[in-house]
Amino acid sequence: MGVSSLLISSTAMLQAMSGLGLSYSAVREISKAQETGDNYRLSRVFTVLFQWLIFSALFGALILIVISPFLSTYAFGNREYTWEFVWLSIVVALNTLGAGYQTLIQGTRRLKYLAKSSVIGSLLSICTSFPIYYFWGIRGIVPALILVAFTTYALNYYFARKITLETIHIGVKETVKEGGEMVKLGLAMMITGMINTLFTFLIIAYIKKNGSLSDVGLYQAGLSVTGTSVGLVFSAMGVDYFPRLSAICADDVKVRNMANQQSEIMLLIATPFVITMIIAAPLIVRVLLSREFLPIISFIRLYSIGMLFQAANYSMGLISYAKGDRKTFIALAIAGNCLLILSTVIGYALRGLDGVAGMFIVHSVICFFMVYITAYKRYKYWMSWSFSKFLLLGVIMVVLICSLVMLAPVVIGYSLSVMLLGITIAYSIYKLDTLIGVKETWSGFISRFQKK
Repeated sequence: MGVSSLLISSTAMLQAMSGLGLSYSAVREISKAQETGDNYRLSRVFTVLFQWLIFSALFGALILIVISPFLSTYAFGNREYTWEFVWLSIVVALNTLGAGYQTLIQGTRRLKYLAKSSVIGSLLSICTSFPIYYFWGIRGIVPALILVAFTTYALNYYFARKITLETIHIGVKETVKEGGEMVKLGLAMMITGMINTLFTFLIIAYIKKNGSLSDVGLYQAGLSVTGTSVGLVFSAMGVDYFPRLSAICADDVKVRNMANQQSEIMLLIATPFVITMIIAAPLIVRVLLSREFLPIISFIRLYSIGMLFQAANYSMGLISYAKGDRKTFIALAIAGNCLLILSTVIGYALRGLDGVAGMFIVHSVICFFMVYITAYKRYKYWMSWSFSKFLLLGVIMVVLICSLVMLAPVVIGYSLSVMLLGITIAYSIYKLDTLIGVKETWSGFISRFQKK
């Protein structure tokens, strides 16, 4: 696990740079082309995208080969893993090209293809990687990573080929000219990702310097638990939301309505997740980690409250990127990360990791209003009454339940919390049914399953 983690993390930044953020920016252009129904334009956009990705994939792979001795020395303290990094250049190239096909699938909103590719890819990766690790151990890490990358690429290619496109030949000059805007917007996402990585490193370095290596481990474990759970909601909803938002980005009224509806759905789904996290934190730590990590229970609970505001902020935060407003998007990312460092320093100085989690709530609230005010002034966006109501109810419920499990007697606190969780789930299902027809969708799924 340690060797695998070092190999992957050491190449992660290069992988991000290799893609130039095109897998995000191209979704916007493909969605706009799809919205017009112009298949020639759609085909042209994808052709330009893929030619850029071929260049960036080869460039990224070549750079990794050149710096592989330095990466081996940096990650492992010697050059014994130089050839492992050289072989990982194949992974960088395959992932970059595979992201291009996935962008086409996502941009044209072929969500069934995306779901099938993801599920089949996960199953095949498990079936092929397990015997490699079992028989080869550490020596099988790189072959397994290459095999997983190839499987993902092949599946994305297979499903992308199901989308009818015209064959278009575009010269180098046209490719550079037409892809320039996509690259500029993609660089904004790439820069933002690098900023997030840098500031995360600075936070960890601060905790290590002013606390202990143990605190760093606890902090990262807490982030992993909370981020993975709520992050699933972000990822699942962003797959469909961003392409739809990009397609209508020129119409402020449509953008406002879509962002509000998406925020409502996000809160109705995220709130039960957050409450479950707060109630089940001790069980989650014991199952996923070990008894040594029990001190992060209160960290997880407090941090989860902040994640609720992150969920409310998610849909608004993508408006600037969907509109191609690179400066605003990067400025918000820098401001948010600077505020995160400041809140972390203050929180850790006051109450250690619990203080960090408590100040994360403050950070999330400030960021929410910062993004909202920016969207209001620049894009004529304002929160709907339904969105405001769901946010207020969610905050009240989450704070109440967190107070019960942390302050009330165990039996009373957990009994009331579970009861309130049940009420929250029932309310969310009821409201989701009025918004997107949950019962109808579920009935259709059951009937199709029974027919099969």
